[in-house]
Amino acid sequence: MVPVKVFVPYGAVGLGCSEEAFKRGLAMNPDIICSDAGSTDSGPYYLGTGKGKYARLAVRRDLKQMIEGAHALGVPTEGSTEERDMHGGQQYVTLLDLEVESHTDISESEKSQPLMV
Repeated sequence: MVPVKVFVPYGAVGLGCSEEAFKRGLAMNPDIICSDAGSTDSGPYYLGTGKGKYARLAVRRDLKQMIEGAHALGVPTEGSTEERDMHGGQQYVTLLDLEVESHTDISESEKSQPLMV
C-alpha cells in the first residue's frame, strides 16, 4: 500500500488558518490539499435566508490559498461541495461554483495557464 499525505488546512472552508500554519502544511509536501465545506449544523436559518454561513470573501480567500499552494507543489486540490438551497430551490450556490471562480480569477490575475478544477 502506498502512503498518501493529505493536507487539510481548515475545519471548513471559510474559517481560515494562519499563513504560518499553512506554510508549515505545505512544507510537509502533501500529495493533495483538501478541505470540507461543511458546517457545524447551524440549523435551518441559513437555508431559510439563502445566505451561506461563512462570508463569501472568507471562502474565496481560503480557496485561493489552497489553489495557489497546490499549484506551487504540483498537487491536486479538492473541496467537498456544499449546496445551499436558496430562495426555495431557485438558485444553488456551491463550493464548486466558488472554486471555478477562484481558479479563473487566479489564472487571469497571474496570466498563467488555466488551472484545472
